[in-house]
Amino acid sequence: SVYVRPGTAVLAEDARIRLYLTRPQSLTQILPFFHNLGLEVLDQRPFDVGRADGHTFFLYDLGLKYPSGVDPLGTSELLADSFCAAMRGDIESDTFDALVIREGIGWRQTAILRGYAKYLQQLGTTNSYGFMADTLRANVRATRALLALFEAKFDPDLDQPTRLSDIDSARSELTAAIDAVPVLDADRLL
Repeated sequence: SVYVRPGTAVLAEDARIRLYLTRPQSLTQILPFFHNLGLEVLDQRPFDVGRADGHTFFLYDLGLKYPSGVDPLGTSELLADSFCAAMRGDIESDTFDALVIREGIGWRQTAILRGYAKYLQQLGTTNSYGFMADTLRANVRATRALLALFEAKFDPDLDQPTRLSDIDSARSELTAAIDAVPVLDADRLL
């Protein structure tokens, strides 16, 4: 859980997070995930907590610095969901994760974008995986339009008229977003 202790945050972007884990983790295992989210870990306070039934769990209280303009409490649920998914092994953790905190895109939608990037690599694109992640982060309007198009095409709950309307809207927004991209390589990728 993310929290801010009143009167202790130096910057609006400073916060703390408590991680409750069933097995111990080293900082080497935890830090890359937070780094990929665009967070800086400032300090760590580890605790072993023994329960009355004899089970032990591990509490890590971490001080975090968020990117400028990101509300730590407002993105708390996104962070928790993404961290849990990564710890379970449901997702990879890489530079695409920065979309979760910076742009408020959930880990499942980020996994869709990651899948597209890997598919493009299999097709032989000349763009690097990192360039694709950077392009999506730098062109959020196009990124959101790509996700809207995916959802319009594949959401099983949409009826046909709504699906067609949503696809047209998403395509129009994507076209407008791509037209506004100033970098030719990014334009081609999108």
